[in-house]
Formats: sequence, structure tokens, C-alpha cells
Amino acid sequence: MAGASRIVAFSARKIGAGLATIKIKKKQLINYAGVEPGTIINYSRNIDLNKYDLIVIGPGLGKKFSYLNIIKILKDFKKTIILDADALSIFKKHTQVLFSILRKRSNTVLTPHEGEFNRLFERTENGKIFETLKAAKETNSIIVFKGNDTVIATPEGDIFVNYEAEPSLATAGTGDMLCGMIGGLICQGMDIKNSTLCSTFIQNKLSQNKDNTIVEDFIHNIPKYCDWLK
Repeated sequence: MAGASRIVAFSARKIGAGLATIKIKKKQLINYAGVEPGTIINYSRNIDLNKYDLIVIGPGLGKKFSYLNIIKILKDFKKTIILDADALSIFKKHTQVLFSILRKRSNTVLTPHEGEFNRLFERTENGKIFETLKAAKETNSIIVFKGNDTVIATPEGDIFVNYEAEPSLATAGTGDMLCGMIGGLICQGMDIKNSTLCSTFIQNKLSQNKDNTIVEDFIHNIPKYCDWLK
């Protein structure tokens, strides 16, 4: 799903990240022939991940990707990692392996929607806020539990609830866009918690613009809602 990774990279650049690179296998290059010219496509066999400020894993990855490769990156890369989409679903049968690695890190963001959250975490009758906070503490990670009532929780016990999103946010690709915006702000020096909050706020503002109907519209208009960040 080449489009998902392109959305992440383009959104990161739109919110101000200087560079964004998509790592692919050489045989996949044909799928990226129309990629935005400012996005770097790296298909080299060996890549030094430590040259980068942040890694997003998951959007467009595919469920056949080895979870062991993700574990290796989580262990070796000491900077911020955002896990989304397939990078979460892949661990459905290996949740404790993932959690044990995450607990040793202090700079990871998980951005599941409801289906992905259900594959990793136990649901209870206590509600979404309690479940998100429990997940954040269990993984020592910031959890962005997406939905029309997005809940953001930190391992320290902070809880933030957003309920201002409009139905247009349900269009395909907006979750990938959120990953890109969070990553783009972190790369510019904003701390992880505020990056998740600001990105969610901007996403909501984008959804309230009736002229934005598809994710391409959303991405195009990201800069219009960034002035207050300065």
C-alpha cells in the first residue's frame, strides 16, 4: 500500500520536516514512480537508520512483514519511533514480546484505531479513557487511541480527550496523515506529548473545513493551521 507511506512522508514535510524518506525494496520501486518529488525513496539493501531523527513504522507495511524486524529496530534505534497500522496488528499473537521491548524505551508513540487497539490490549467495561491510560502505562508509551473521540494518554498518567472531529475525518488516509504530522513536529524539536496534542488539534481543524473531503485536501491545507505553533 504505497499510498499510506506517501501520505505519512508528505504530511511530515507539509508540517515542516525538512526531509522525509520512504524505505522500500528495489522491486517495489515501480509502485513509487509517481511519488511526490520532494520525498526521498531509498531502496538500498543497507540503510543506516541512525542517520534519521525519527522512524514511522506501519502505514502500508503489510501483515506479512516479520515482527522480528520491528523488534530489532525498536532495540537498535534510540530516538523516537511511531508505530501504527500493520506494525501494531502484526503483534496480535506476540503482544507480550512487544510490550517488554516498549517498556525499556521512553520515546515511543502508538496510534491505533479501535480494531488495532483491540488486537493488542484487553478491553474492559471501564471505558476508553481508562483503557487508553492502562495501555500507556503497560507499554511505557504515548497512546493515541483514534476515533471520533480520540483519547491520548501518557505513561505518567496524563489524559486528553478530543471530541471535535467531524465525519470527514473518517476518509481513508487521515490516520497516516496524523502519523506524519506528529513525526514532523517531533523532528523540529517539539516534545512527544505536545506533538501528539498539536497534531490532533490540527487534524480536527482540518476536518471542520467543509472544503476538505479527501485526505489530499487535508494535507494541502495543513500549513493554514500551523501559524499558532510559531
